[in-house]
Amino acid sequence: MAGSRDAFGAAERERELMLTRVLEELAQVASSGRRADLVALHARCKYMLLAYDETAMREMGRIVSTLPVRPWEESIALYGGWLTAALNKPATIGGHANVLMHAFGHLSSQLTAAERAGYLDQLASFRDGRVSLESVRSPLRVWIARFDVQYLADQIYFQTDDGQAE
Repeated sequence: MAGSRDAFGAAERERELMLTRVLEELAQVASSGRRADLVALHARCKYMLLAYDETAMREMGRIVSTLPVRPWEESIALYGGWLTAALNKPATIGGHANVLMHAFGHLSSQLTAAERAGYLDQLASFRDGRVSLESVRSPLRVWIARFDVQYLADQIYFQTDDGQAE
């Protein structure tokens, strides 16, 4: 039981850290007034949002896509509201598994058959609650660095407390 409380506490700390980091970045984007900055932020938040709230991720994408026809301040307020709402609820195992499979898809062609099979077994164990999120996210971080997959390295979801992918 203590292990599950520890895992819950770690997940809660991670969620709070991500929310704080992204809200700080959103404030910088808002003050810049550059639409390209919001587009870039949304691209980096994609996997994080997919883990927490896919519906919010899609709605936020619509906000970003309508930047040219909506006042900047309104866009920022709408985006920030959806962002806060998305991260104010816990991510599900299914949401995390979805993100992990998306990332695995970017990497799998560069892995050996044994690495692919081992990872998929580990992911199944995660879905069943037998292993932690970090035990299935860490190998992806290693492969992201090994294969220099910048799109994934830029995803906030794969960054550590210092803002870097391992």
